[in-house]
Amino acid sequence: MPPVNPFQSGTALHYYWLPHLFSAVEYRALAPYLRLEANLLVNAVLFGLTFIAFLYALARQAGASPPWAAAGVAVAVLGGSFEGAEQLLIIWNAGAPLDLLRNLNIEAATRWFHGALPTDGLHRLLLYQPQHHAMAYATGLSAILALWQAKNISRSAVWAFAGCCLGMALLLSAFSALMLTCMTIPVAAGMLLHGGHFRSVLRCAVVAAIPGLVAAAIALGLGYVEQGEGLVTFGINPMAVSRWWPAFVLNFGVSLGVIVAGLIGLAAARQSAAWILGLPVLVAFGFYFLIDVSDMQGVYVGWRVGHLVFILTAPLAGWLLQRMSQAPVRLRAAGFAVFGLAATLALPTIVIDLYNTQDVTNRRPAAGFPWTVVLSPEEVAGLDWVRKETPAWAVVQVDPFARDAATWSYIPSFAQRRMAAGLPISMIPLEPYRLASERIRGIFTSSTAAEAFDIALSNRIDYVFVGPAELEGYPRLPSILDEAPHLFPLKFRAGAVSVYQVGLITRRPPPTYR
Repeated sequence: MPPVNPFQSGTALHYYWLPHLFSAVEYRALAPYLRLEANLLVNAVLFGLTFIAFLYALARQAGASPPWAAAGVAVAVLGGSFEGAEQLLIIWNAGAPLDLLRNLNIEAATRWFHGALPTDGLHRLLLYQPQHHAMAYATGLSAILALWQAKNISRSAVWAFAGCCLGMALLLSAFSALMLTCMTIPVAAGMLLHGGHFRSVLRCAVVAAIPGLVAAAIALGLGYVEQGEGLVTFGINPMAVSRWWPAFVLNFGVSLGVIVAGLIGLAAARQSAAWILGLPVLVAFGFYFLIDVSDMQGVYVGWRVGHLVFILTAPLAGWLLQRMSQAPVRLRAAGFAVFGLAATLALPTIVIDLYNTQDVTNRRPAAGFPWTVVLSPEEVAGLDWVRKETPAWAVVQVDPFARDAATWSYIPSFAQRRMAAGLPISMIPLEPYRLASERIRGIFTSSTAAEAFDIALSNRIDYVFVGPAELEGYPRLPSILDEAPHLFPLKFRAGAVSVYQVGLITRRPPPTYR
């Protein structure tokens, strides 16, 4: 501890890895009996079910009965954006084939076609990394739930529990915890002031802050966040204000109407849920327009905001549907008709996205990457050889720039080995990885084996993996390395795949690799 970075050997993994710790321990203990993919899938499903259960609890807290709370959850998860409907209309008007939809990252349509800030629906939260963000959202929003349910809001135990919830959210997803803390602060202050506990504000704030400070110290000690300036920038996000009104409607779809109608209805009914849910919504939209995360092409905040807005849609949708069911017949019919129309417009996005996510038959190129990564039998054999025949601490290197956005995690994912340098699109900031990759690139651009050997040795690389991507960029590389077997002994070759050892490995791994 902390884990070693698989994309930059010799450094700690500056990433919120805590949610994966349980899966890692399971895999280490049960590796002979449990496939890695099965292990991750089972845990992801369980995390996803836990998150859905939390959404239901949140909807119930707003006053919806069980059936309508469940309906509210369905709206939040399935009633995403209108981007799919828009693309269907464009294709219909152009007389183009529907097959074009297979080549769309549909949740990024606002970015691709409008140059605006995209969001992600909750279905994507369940498909990708539910351990990180879903659990952070559920844990962080539990702070608001704890305050909401407290019989005596001024009790220190209540605030200590809320602080622990936010602290745990920080250890699960650092930026999400920042948003959740900013949401909780005005809600908490409002609850205290509304209850007349003016003298308790400072005490409650200190008690709640202590667990957060402990969590921050743990995160810094574990190297969760890369040290540096400019990771988060404040000010107008240019992508957020680009065609913001149509992008807003397309991104948030049904939720936009539900939030407006639900908050107005709750306020008219003099329900405290109006401001308890309304303040976090305002904070989320404030982040949407005023905050950006560097090195993520201006889109990172949009993803987190989208998730949180859709989560807050669940209780509002549940309450609104229940009130509509109790309205006079004509008003009820009109309300459900409008709701049904909006839900119908949101459904294409879900259908298109779920189909494209599992479509491994689409072998066409996308914008800088293939829709489906296909490994040849020779690649599978080479990666399998690396995984079985090299030491667990071995550093295995491919060309990061040849891999780029397509197979940036080629060696860590398929060979389960670290690289001296890579270009992980999920790491913030990306600049240190670019600089390290520039140094490594010399191995593949060298005109002599001796030059390549010096670079590999100085970067503590144990094996060089030459695959189809490297051959395409450097067709002469195998012949250069083959001419110096004393520097690069060939250990594996099958078709277009070669694995070279860097000299004779006599060193032992440092303690951080164990």
